[in-house]
Amino acid sequence: MTDLKLLAKGALSEFMGVGMFVYIACGAAMTSKVDIVATAMAFGFTILVLAHIGHVSGGHINPAVTFSLVVTQQIPFLDAAVFASAQFLGAICGAALLHASLHHEFTGCLGANRIAPLSTVGEAFIVETLTTMILVITVYATIDPKNTNTKRMGVMPIGMAVMVCHLIAVCLSVFLHTSQAFSKHCG
Repeated sequence: MTDLKLLAKGALSEFMGVGMFVYIACGAAMTSKVDIVATAMAFGFTILVLAHIGHVSGGHINPAVTFSLVVTQQIPFLDAAVFASAQFLGAICGAALLHASLHHEFTGCLGANRIAPLSTVGEAFIVETLTTMILVITVYATIDPKNTNTKRMGVMPIGMAVMVCHLIAVCLSVFLHTSQAFSKHCG
């Protein structure tokens, strides 16, 4: 995607996609009163809907996915750098919009996760690594042109993977989305 016009269009779609993801999914997490299933569903269904920007930028919506696509030489490094920057900026803007649009009683942590009191940093790192790996593997299975199953299901497996991963990750209070984690520390 070396064409600058296409790169800008892709960056805008990543910016908007991640911004909407943070706004919607974190907003649902904040207002669900720590309902783990509702939170996981909000994250999964939000990704399911937003992944349809894939025809513009690839629909990465996650810097970990973007980075993995560089490592496997599926996108150029310049594109990845622009997309990741757009994703981080989108996350910050999504968190800012969330903060601006919610009543003050909900804005304390903007849906930010923390490591659970009974978990260690090492345990949280393991959960984060494994859930991110599940997401990336699911993305690769979904975009594999040889995989005929995903032609019928579209991006549904990606949304379902995010939802399933959040069922455990929310319990241990860790991040599955790199730019979401970043945005919480900037707001």
